[in-house]
Amino acid sequence: FFILLSADVAAMAPGTRTGAASPIIAIGGFTIGVDETLRKKIMNDAMAFLRSYSEKRGRNATLAETAVTDARAFTEKESLEGKLIDYVAATPEELLRNLNGKTVTRFDGTKTTLSLTNYQRAAFELSARQKFLARIVEPDMFFLLLLLGTLGLYAEFTHPGAVVPGVVGGICAVLALYAMHLLPVNVAGVLLILIAVTLFVLEAKYTSHGILLAGGAIAMIFGAIFLIRSPLTSGGVSLGMAVAVTLPFAALSVFLMRLVLRSRKWKQAAGAEEMLGEQGIATNGLKSGIEGMIRIHGETWRAITNEDVAAGEAVRVRKIEGLKLYVEPAKTQSAARIST
Repeated sequence: FFILLSADVAAMAPGTRTGAASPIIAIGGFTIGVDETLRKKIMNDAMAFLRSYSEKRGRNATLAETAVTDARAFTEKESLEGKLIDYVAATPEELLRNLNGKTVTRFDGTKTTLSLTNYQRAAFELSARQKFLARIVEPDMFFLLLLLGTLGLYAEFTHPGAVVPGVVGGICAVLALYAMHLLPVNVAGVLLILIAVTLFVLEAKYTSHGILLAGGAIAMIFGAIFLIRSPLTSGGVSLGMAVAVTLPFAALSVFLMRLVLRSRKWKQAAGAEEMLGEQGIATNGLKSGIEGMIRIHGETWRAITNEDVAAGEAVRVRKIEGLKLYVEPAKTQSAARIST
């Protein structure tokens, strides 16, 4: 409404409306209440700003103020009759025909006569930066960035050193936070997504025959739909995007978590601890409670046993303290089968 009244030429199409321009303070889609003094200050400033240019344009400033004070709206016919606009035109071509030869008075007092006999229409294109930022704040892209950031950071934390998932996830997470600052995010949607991620983790840890996985997928789809507070379904995350992103995310989350849980059961393959449970050979025999030498993995180690072990017999490592091994006789295998 403010932009319409400030234009050199104000026109509306049939079946349109304007007005309802009362100032409202909102952050993230949530309206914030203010005290009476601040409210009056904001209203008076808005009305003064509206009068400052609507009067110079020769428009009805008194009627225009009611759009601010009373949140009044006007149809195109009411706007034309009330001298808020100059024309009502059904098409751009009709508007340009009406403007041909019209004299426009600018703010500085100069007059310009419009000659639109041989006009050329040029499209106004957004800059690359504007297109990028506009794309980020789209609900579908916001949801995609949010899940990519979550998945990337999760993969990096569970598989340190991968680097690429952490870098990509960090960038996506920051972009999602930027969009979240501008979009009216619904807390219920965020909670449903968190519940979905929790169910995916539980699916990897416990046997539920797919019940937890299905529940997580349903929770995430509903969370995507509720994520953006909009009176229109098309104003939020589309159902197609919700399903297309949720299913791969669920599969990857369960897969990565199962890898993590499986890796915890693996025996350590490096360092002294990897010799726990391994077998070696007593080189010169071992006396109970007296330190001796054994050979294991091609290396000679100091060892102590609670039972006498003859030279050449197999022993099994049961404990490690520094560079000393605590062993016991290995009676299940013969020394001939131990690789030295």
